[in-house]
Amino acid sequence: MQEQKINFSDNSNFPKSKPGEALFGIQRTYVKQLSSELLDAPEIFRVMDDWDPSIKLFIDVNNRTLPNQYSYEVVLDINISVVNKEDKPFFNCKVSFGSIFTIGGMEPHEVDNMLNIICPSIMFPYVREIVDSLLNRSSLPPLMLAPVNFEEYYRQKKAKADLQKDSSATNVSTEEVERLRAELAELKSKQKAQTTTSDTGDDKKSDNNKLKAELEALKAVRNKKKK
Repeated sequence: MQEQKINFSDNSNFPKSKPGEALFGIQRTYVKQLSSELLDAPEIFRVMDDWDPSIKLFIDVNNRTLPNQYSYEVVLDINISVVNKEDKPFFNCKVSFGSIFTIGGMEPHEVDNMLNIICPSIMFPYVREIVDSLLNRSSLPPLMLAPVNFEEYYRQKKAKADLQKDSSATNVSTEEVERLRAELAELKSKQKAQTTTSDTGDDKKSDNNKLKAELEALKAVRNKKKK
């Protein structure tokens, strides 16, 4: 049987996208950066019977378009700190895990969702296995990290980016914009709520006036942004 060599430098070995047909595939996965640190060894092993750690987890997802058609690189960065009951870290690790995906035949917003939600969701189990392997080599029990909701992560990331844009465009602090939006959401919720017997006419009038004032403030912020 003749050996078949696949060239991963391009996506010529993958099926071509037909009109109206979506194309998705993984070309390869790889570890870009990996490091771990075991603190307080070997003293840490004396308290292994009382193994009840807390985990501090930081996640970041980035992507870029590659020169080859339909090719994208997605990088999932995960920093983990395992701490004891006194909130003192005794194991740290950093994993930068990359993958090259073939994505075609989709609308721009669909590609965006694939790169920021679907792709990292596919990559996460690989990273979880790497982390548990590092723990095993450090003579520590595995963590078996819980699945990450990358859809919610991406929603929060976009919301934060929008706040930063508003802040830089209007010279208003990010905290002030966030406070304004939070209060607006609360006031709108109160206005939509059913009237209760404890509500007085003065209370409703006060809330409506405050809502109107906050709306005007938000409009002023947006008007500055447009200018």
